[in-house]
Amino acid sequence: MKCSKKKVCFSLVPVIIAVATLVTCAALFFPEFGSAIKPAESADLLCDGKDCPDIQHSLAAAVSRKSCDSEECVLAAAKVIQLMDRSVDPCDDFFNFACGNFHHQHALPDGRTVFNSFHAYEEQLDLDIKSILEEPNYGNDTDSLLKTKQVYKSCIDVDHESSAQHLLEVLSSMGIGEWPLLNPDWRECRLDLEWRMAKLNAIGMSSLIRLQTFFKQDAEYRLEGVMRIARPLVFVNDCSDESANSSVILEKVVEHRKALITVLELLDVNITDAVEADIDDLFIFDHDFCNATQNCYHQGEPPKKGKERYTLHKLADSAPQINWVRWRNIVFSELRLNFPHDKQDIYVDGIENCIEDLDGLLRKTPAKVLSNYLTWKFVLTHLGYLGTTFRQVLENHPSLPEDVSEQFDIVPKYSVPLWKQCVGYIKSHMPMNVLKVYHGRLEQEGTGEEAMDAISSTIKNEFRIIMKDTRSLLENDRVKCVHKIDRIQVLLAYPQKDDNFFATFYSSLCCYRYETLVRKESSYLKHVQEP
Repeated sequence: MKCSKKKVCFSLVPVIIAVATLVTCAALFFPEFGSAIKPAESADLLCDGKDCPDIQHSLAAAVSRKSCDSEECVLAAAKVIQLMDRSVDPCDDFFNFACGNFHHQHALPDGRTVFNSFHAYEEQLDLDIKSILEEPNYGNDTDSLLKTKQVYKSCIDVDHESSAQHLLEVLSSMGIGEWPLLNPDWRECRLDLEWRMAKLNAIGMSSLIRLQTFFKQDAEYRLEGVMRIARPLVFVNDCSDESANSSVILEKVVEHRKALITVLELLDVNITDAVEADIDDLFIFDHDFCNATQNCYHQGEPPKKGKERYTLHKLADSAPQINWVRWRNIVFSELRLNFPHDKQDIYVDGIENCIEDLDGLLRKTPAKVLSNYLTWKFVLTHLGYLGTTFRQVLENHPSLPEDVSEQFDIVPKYSVPLWKQCVGYIKSHMPMNVLKVYHGRLEQEGTGEEAMDAISSTIKNEFRIIMKDTRSLLENDRVKCVHKIDRIQVLLAYPQKDDNFFATFYSSLCCYRYETLVRKESSYLKHVQEP
């Protein structure tokens, strides 16, 4: 189909950007320019027969002025063309015309639900920084760079013994509560369920319910919270058969069961028949929890103004097995929120639809099973913060990170490789020093500030010429387009390059051990233990 004249400016500008992208890629990454190819051939490469009469002249003129047919340029152009879906009419959907094949060229990485071209460049940047940090020390390295490398190395070298010790300290009455699976002498007594749930909810984790808190910026500056039912560990939308026997249920949790046993062995637990029976009870409860709470999922929206809320006091009437007001008070105490209770607003989202069934399940479930279940939720979501042997559990059972990410509504850190976690730490806390080294490499490759300025000037000039050569463009639209081109500004965000600056900036950084500086899991787990 033909684009109308009114539409030409909007359809041509993206095409111009595509051409400019080719020039940029060639100049930025492959700056070896060679002889020009024939104008007709170059135009055909970027035209699939649709609207060619309107654009062929300007494209041919642009490509003939300066083109690159070296191996590097051809490969760069091929990458751009590979992302195009030329079966799509650019006048109807330019985005898919230009990028429609991206998802065929890039598989979705583990641990991500979204991946685009910016993420692809970010992946490459992380790899470049990793390369810098893993290089041996050189005589001309600044003190700040040496310390940055040392921090990275400390982050990577997490040992099993200290990680296990931190975890055991948290799995106690001083942390989130004891884990019966670790103690064969654990005896059933009344479980302080509100306290257990509140400890998990206060650190942003799911217990039997999920809690999200935020401040409502009104005259009273009230704290509001939304509570929803938590997702099961394994049986999400897969528990419709309420009469399923235990053997059928346990067949579906083989992967999770193996992972749990491996973690217990790392914590020096002797896997006896009694321990295995307790593990089975944990997963059978997960199946029963799924059945009891199915009516709570995907329910309700925040109530409209003037509509009565479903309150915690109403929940208490329907589910006396949990003291909901006490649970709320413990959560707020853990969060150090000392507001009057009448100012603390909790919106109950859909839980009322299954609360009686949940209350019945809790009434008949032994304290040991509930303790094991809630504690395993915590341990599972923190394996990636621990030592190599614990992270290996996740690598050996790759379905676990994806399950936890989706079901707990979080993006777990352990789904990201440790080196990437450590690179992320350096980027967050010591970015300027790494960027300085990265900037130095760009200059060596001929892609420093002067090169970038030259490239930007070339791109803007190409824009102007193509606007001039586009015969079907209305004069008024042409003037507006050129005016926008002239107003394009290029901002380069390179760091300062003075070595003395960086030496001073990081002068107070000494050789801390990873427990006090780098490993987030150490400080995080210790924080959980605070009274």
